[in-house]
Amino acid sequence: MVILPHKIFVDTNVLLNPSFKFEDYEFVKTSIISVEELDGLKKDPEVGYKARDATKKLKNAINCKIEIDYDFSIENRFLSHRADNFILGFAMQVWKDDNEYFFLTDDFNLYIKATAFGIPCDLFEFKESEGDKYSGIREVWLADREYINIRDSEINQLDCFPNEYVIINNTTKDEQYLYVWNGEYLEEVKVKPITNKYLNATKDAIVYFDIYQKAFIHMLQNENVKIMITDSVYGAGKSYIMLHWALQQLGSNNNGRYNKMYFVKSDSVPEGRKPYPAIPGGILEKSEGILGILCDTTSEDSISEFMNRN
Repeated sequence: MVILPHKIFVDTNVLLNPSFKFEDYEFVKTSIISVEELDGLKKDPEVGYKARDATKKLKNAINCKIEIDYDFSIENRFLSHRADNFILGFAMQVWKDDNEYFFLTDDFNLYIKATAFGIPCDLFEFKESEGDKYSGIREVWLADREYINIRDSEINQLDCFPNEYVIINNTTKDEQYLYVWNGEYLEEVKVKPITNKYLNATKDAIVYFDIYQKAFIHMLQNENVKIMITDSVYGAGKSYIMLHWALQQLGSNNNGRYNKMYFVKSDSVPEGRKPYPAIPGGILEKSEGILGILCDTTSEDSISEFMNRN
């Protein structure tokens, strides 16, 4: 377990780090120098989106104070023409006023200077929490110039994981796009309608309802991915889309890739649910409740009859 200091003073780099959260601390202080640096970075094509996000978090934080001045009698201890040394001066003043404060930085040179002057200091190291774990999809807001720069770059500027989807909101044009990091560049997501023998190809073919369903369908249609996991609120269309895609893959349907489809019922009880009771009967009876969704998908009256015929 990592014990975090209750009160901290942070530099610009920590504020820019998406992993930094004000709510992890009792109180946070930063300097007017860092605020000005964030403002100057807002239009930077590389980190502009991070600067705007940091500014937004700074504005909304209820446990933060911006220091605008410090005791200039200590200024001669630092090279005042460097912004980092101004920040160090602020850190020293904050600590002198209240020695419960820690200086938190991810700049190793600043860390060395702070410890040399006796300022309690620590390097900011991201500790993963439940909310920070990889979810498979992320959403960012970018101005048009930033969007074009990131879209056309072969550098992984958003630090995406392979096969991670990115919803990009173009704040200049009020448009929304969906991309996926394919390991080499951001690829625009394009999907094909889902069809099978249970659907009228021209009238009932399944297309995405929203951008999240678009990402889900693209994942299903990506033949390079062998294990796929999805999670969402009830009623988002997961089972409906997945079953129709699976039926499309069966050998008798449009040159399907597979001859069999398996449904596997987990013995693990979902969180918040009661344990599954024992189900009486044979395989068909046991399957009725579990595979009812397949009846809905195929418009069958009885899963038993469907399984007997297939």
